[in-house]
Amino acid sequence: MDKYGFLDFKQISQTPFKQILDALTLQYREDNGKLVLDNAIIDIQKNLFFNPHSKKEESGSVIKFVSLYKNCSLREAAFFIKELAEKPTNDERKIPELTLVYHPYLADYAPEDLCKSLNVGICKEKGIMAKRICFKAGEHYVGFNPENKDWLFPKNFKRNTLWNIENCDKDIILITRDPFTALKLITKGYYYAASIMGASPTEEQKDIIKRYEYAFCD
Repeated sequence: MDKYGFLDFKQISQTPFKQILDALTLQYREDNGKLVLDNAIIDIQKNLFFNPHSKKEESGSVIKFVSLYKNCSLREAAFFIKELAEKPTNDERKIPELTLVYHPYLADYAPEDLCKSLNVGICKEKGIMAKRICFKAGEHYVGFNPENKDWLFPKNFKRNTLWNIENCDKDIILITRDPFTALKLITKGYYYAASIMGASPTEEQKDIIKRYEYAFCD
């Protein structure tokens, strides 16, 4: 037995990719049930990846992904993931408030005063959210690039809440996939519209939705 000891590859392979990407500080965006990186596409439900740009067969579990990324053996990669999963989670640092400015792209969804009240606008500051229309969900921002039409979900972001959930204070909620759709509904008077920011709700989001007597999905 080597220095890594017993490693349950089957159990370790079930470690969510998001946890690994955050630990490796890799940026990604979520798109229709997938996590998209520069050189990999990850199926969230299957927890498997593949590299569409590689001529070699680069696909498989989180263990294979870490092995390729760190250029190490599968056992070393599995040990890295095992240790990562066993580390106690610390409280996330406070995310600084961004200064957001109304952008012409938003005109099709909501007027400037409403966007300001909901803290929606384009980020003029430097950083990963620069030049993106930002929506704050919980303590984090997600950003949409109006030119490339893509979303950015930053490191450590977890879909454990819904955008605009704080304004859904009655027994009814309108659930949308896209925050822009929710924004448009709010403009029409449906202030209890909220977005899951993805193709389908996470288990944490499902628990939140269950609290409402009436829930409608777009």
